[in-house]
Amino acid sequence: MAGVTIAMLNPKGGVGKTTIALLVAGEMAERGVATALIDMDRRGNVVAWAEKAARRHLELPRITVHDGRGANAVEALPGWIAVAPFAVIDLPGEETTAAAAAVALADCVVTPMKVSEQDIAGARAAQRFVRRIGEETRRAIPQLFVVNEITLNKERSILYRAFDELAASFGMRIAATRIREKDRLNRLTGTEGTLFTMRDDSEAWRTSAALGAHLINEVLAMVQAERRAA
Repeated sequence: MAGVTIAMLNPKGGVGKTTIALLVAGEMAERGVATALIDMDRRGNVVAWAEKAARRHLELPRITVHDGRGANAVEALPGWIAVAPFAVIDLPGEETTAAAAAVALADCVVTPMKVSEQDIAGARAAQRFVRRIGEETRRAIPQLFVVNEITLNKERSILYRAFDELAASFGMRIAATRIREKDRLNRLTGTEGTLFTMRDDSEAWRTSAALGAHLINEVLAMVQAERRAA
């Protein structure tokens, strides 16, 4: 497959956007694919994560981290993407010029969300933004919504039971992969500096690796389908 660029977008904070960006980038690196991980979020969580890994002398095999928060980010972005077979962009929540440029270049936009009214509202805002950029660039930009931090209590809630029908009414394409065990992912990315340099048999590692593999397979299948249809 030709180069693939994934943009992570949701204006609502705390939805696991950066965690899932790291998970996806790590999975592609594990598959032997050189990956650009681009931080365009003003909070700089990806850059902070990479700096933490460097301080602990942890290698980031096949991963190149770019700080895309500067004034020249829009100009630098196409070059960063061009030299990497796979790129993951962690976007800001705000609808900035940089975010618009990244969405316009993306093969797929991934929108993490939780099953809550606030997160659904944030996902809807992300959906409108992506559609507007698609209209401006005259291309249909695929968007995949990833439900994150599922718990048993939420699965039993009225909102959760009605969620799929609600999402369908908004025209949202919901990923079959639903991210659980977010606390474990946070421990891996936070304590170890990188979840994909771990090589143990812990349940946390197996869970994380499996989620990354399932999600990236869905994203790649979506991109391939859109390219065949184009």
